[in-house]
Amino acid sequence: MTPRQPQAPKARTRGVRVVEARRLLLKLPKVTAGRSYGMPSFLLNGRFLAGFCDDSTVLVLQLATISDRDVMMELDLHAFFFTEH
Repeated sequence: MTPRQPQAPKARTRGVRVVEARRLLLKLPKVTAGRSYGMPSFLLNGRFLAGFCDDSTVLVLQLATISDRDVMMELDLHAFFFTEH
């Protein structure tokens, strides 16, 4: 009988899958599925709220203010970022 080798902890996946994000977003009042720039997106009262880009690996969110963005980036710089677009 050989001694058991310690196993490395399983890597924890980060983020949310598209199907989960869709389910959560569509539960919100007045949110519907739509399209933005030809990509599937979620609309709040007909205006862009969120959508996936980059082959469904990046969830783009419409935030109320620049301060909201800054707070999210302070929470986790690896999870939240912005582009010049």
